[in-house]
Amino acid sequence: MISLISVAIISAIFYVSEINSQREQLSIILESISQIGSDNVSKWLDERKINVQNLAESRLFITSVKDLGNPELSSQEIFQSRLELERFSIYVHNSWYWLEGLKISDPNNGEMIFEFRDAPTANLREQQHFINALNGNIGLSEIYSSEEPIINEFGEYEKDVPTLLISAPIYSDVGLEGVLTVRVNVFKIDTGVIKYLTDFHSGDAFMVNSDGFFLSRSAFPQDIVNFVERRPELEVRVFDPKNQELTKLFQSADKNKPITIVDGYNDYRGIPVIGSINQIQDTDWFFIFEIDEAEAYQEFAVLQILVGYTLSILAIVVFGISLHFSKTFARPIIDLKDSAEEISSGNLDSTIKAKGSYEIVKLSESMDQMRKTIKKQLEELKEIDRAKTEFLGMISHEFRNPLFPIIGFSEILQKPKLIGELNSKQLDALKTILRNAKRLHSMINELLDVQKLELDTLEFDYGKFKVDELMREVCKKFESKIIERKIQLVNTTRESIVIQSDEFRIKQVLSHLIDNALAFVPKENGEIEICAQEADATVLFYVKDNGNGISKEKQENLFKKFYQVQRGHQREHGGVGLGLAVCKGIITKLGGKIWVESELGKGSTFYCTVSKENGK
Repeated sequence: MISLISVAIISAIFYVSEINSQREQLSIILESISQIGSDNVSKWLDERKINVQNLAESRLFITSVKDLGNPELSSQEIFQSRLELERFSIYVHNSWYWLEGLKISDPNNGEMIFEFRDAPTANLREQQHFINALNGNIGLSEIYSSEEPIINEFGEYEKDVPTLLISAPIYSDVGLEGVLTVRVNVFKIDTGVIKYLTDFHSGDAFMVNSDGFFLSRSAFPQDIVNFVERRPELEVRVFDPKNQELTKLFQSADKNKPITIVDGYNDYRGIPVIGSINQIQDTDWFFIFEIDEAEAYQEFAVLQILVGYTLSILAIVVFGISLHFSKTFARPIIDLKDSAEEISSGNLDSTIKAKGSYEIVKLSESMDQMRKTIKKQLEELKEIDRAKTEFLGMISHEFRNPLFPIIGFSEILQKPKLIGELNSKQLDALKTILRNAKRLHSMINELLDVQKLELDTLEFDYGKFKVDELMREVCKKFESKIIERKIQLVNTTRESIVIQSDEFRIKQVLSHLIDNALAFVPKENGEIEICAQEADATVLFYVKDNGNGISKEKQENLFKKFYQVQRGHQREHGGVGLGLAVCKGIITKLGGKIWVESELGKGSTFYCTVSKENGK
């Protein structure tokens, strides 16, 4: 019985230690993803502000607004200025997927000078974003329900559609000429955390305002379908349906730091979850990431079963010894007791060999087999724990977490309005820090993907989508890079193909192939072509460049882990040689294959095929 108590204590200590370790790792993961989501939304909004500011500063806008307010111009000249403004607005609307309408107002009285599509018809002069524009700043409104019918996300005209406005001043050489107000499509806000949701079956990420109303869709709209008329945005609050109060996580929100709860609480569906909430910079909005508590702690259930099984076996053995042995077996029993105490003290290397009757020998053999089983199970648990601790701890805690503030502060330091002006050398140093931090973050993601592929735990989310739209989105992702590098990126996809596959994983593969091409094309006159073509039951993708090309002998090892075309001191490009291995693993899982065709001095073309029907 004493042996049983000792083993029980050791098992309890081991169990508590494992729980604490798991809770700490869950807290890091939740906080990291909520931070990524809030940072991505803040970055997306900053990009839209810059877009609106550039539009307000365009020469055509400034000239046209001056003409519309010039009483000396004829009606024909004013009509011509309005027509040019209309044409330019159509071009901007077609170029910017998020723009739904725009309006130019008189700065003196707020009256409308010009409108395009679904622009707000009300006088905006008393609204804070308009006042900010009058003061020479970029103004961002709250997300509110439209008062007039506008086109909703279903292509229908409707009132009470979630609306976001951005206002910017229009200055000419003589002063303020007008205020430009742009309506932003709220449903296009990109949080950039979809790839993290695939790691969890129950992962949920969404935005809320300061009153707890949804500002974006959750991952489980079917669970709240009975509570909304059209959409959850601005209709549903994060109430716990069991007590009709705002969820514990939302009530704990802090504008100065992220808040993470791993003890469990009920979410808006009434399901026990754990989560993290983080305020989105320069807004009164919050980003929430949650996981079902049952999924988060499912490893604990396995551990409980293992500990219970071990204790049960020991209890049976101890009970059997107490019940069946008598004083005549004192010495063998003492030997067995001593062996059991050795096990309870943690010594699992001592072999149990008791002499005596047939029953005693068999019992000693059973106990020794039990010792081996316990030792093996504990070694497996220790190995799992060691690998998990070393890998996830090193990557998530030591690498990833420091990267977020490095990247974030590097980006903030480049904004003169927040920190102050920096000289060119300081800016160059910051850009170098930011570039290398993002590069390290990418390498960490590649390491994680390789591990998941090897363990067959990389998750795929299959659905139907249009390939031509995917190719356009991939091109848009690299728009700033190709402009900066003065490289020509051409999408020659002509066919409209609908397939069922994992859109995110295909984008991941194409993005890596384009990144590779960007690294190896000439610094001048660099050309990259991407294309998707239907090929029987598959779709053929290719990325072609006019770089230096790859020799035949090196092509054979190109898709192996950690292989580098350039090695040692001759390397001119970064990376750990995992990107193409990840691409091959993903394409193989999608029922296709990947290969390269290249000659030295004639560039390279990477091909990959994907089945048109995956996940059925």
